[in-house]
Amino acid sequence: MAAAHLQWRGHILIAAQLSHLRPLIITVVMVGGLGVIALWQWMARTNGQGRNWARILSTVLFGLATLQLISVLQQPVSHAGLT
Repeated sequence: MAAAHLQWRGHILIAAQLSHLRPLIITVVMVGGLGVIALWQWMARTNGQGRNWARILSTVLFGLATLQLISVLQQPVSHAGLT
């Protein structure tokens, strides 16, 4: 049976290479998620203070997040990207 691998930007990464990247990937995802949470909390706080620019920016960010969700849901699932 062939080893599982992932093709990313034209490069093929084997399972051993992916296992070395796991801590980095987890850290990047966690930091990114916390950054998004902090941004939404800041937007909520500035909206509560009555800042008009914050309402506009929150609406734009919500629209972008919605488009991102739609694009993610339209992608076919193929065993978490493993080929």
